[in-house]
Amino acid sequence: MFSKIKPATSGFTLVEVVLGLLILALLGAVLFTLVETTIGAAAQLNVKQAQTQELNGLIEICRETFATLDGRSQLTSSVKPAQGGGYAQELRVEDGPLVFSWRGAGTETGITTISPRPQANGLLAFCLLHEPDADSLIDGTEKLEKPKWFVLMRDLKKLEWRFFDSRSNAWRKEWEEGGFRPSMIEMVIQSPANSEETRVVFSVLPATPQ
Repeated sequence: MFSKIKPATSGFTLVEVVLGLLILALLGAVLFTLVETTIGAAAQLNVKQAQTQELNGLIEICRETFATLDGRSQLTSSVKPAQGGGYAQELRVEDGPLVFSWRGAGTETGITTISPRPQANGLLAFCLLHEPDADSLIDGTEKLEKPKWFVLMRDLKKLEWRFFDSRSNAWRKEWEEGGFRPSMIEMVIQSPANSEETRVVFSVLPATPQ
């Protein structure tokens, strides 16, 4: 009698199936990591580009303001205690109707204060406060509400000013002579997206002799 030969069975063994699934899992993890890294890098790049554009816009606004400052305006700066501790530099312009006029304040005269304000996350916000004179309001309308700080740029690590005195050829951190202006103003600003500080020097229009 002849013995029956059993045909070879086709298919995968359990070990092969497990190894296949393991390889697929590893490939999926690698692919997920690559996609996540790419998306994260793109998001960081977008944030950095947005902050750069915002900073460039702020620099241009400051440049235009200081270069076209009204000859009768009083420009002063002082160092004052900041909320939450530390100190902050306040830059004040009195009777400057065109100071940061893009914000929609029209031609109202008064006092405009530029100062860093602390945020809840420990960073700073570049802010301004405009307090119009009662005489500059239309028809003598009374102010109905207290002026509020307007945010120009958020999430800053640093914001400092320096003022160049042409009489002594020296830079100063405070400027208390409203009738005499610095010939240049330096702004030092740093955002979390940039590891280095950005330094910009603005020319200042001389004051009109009283």
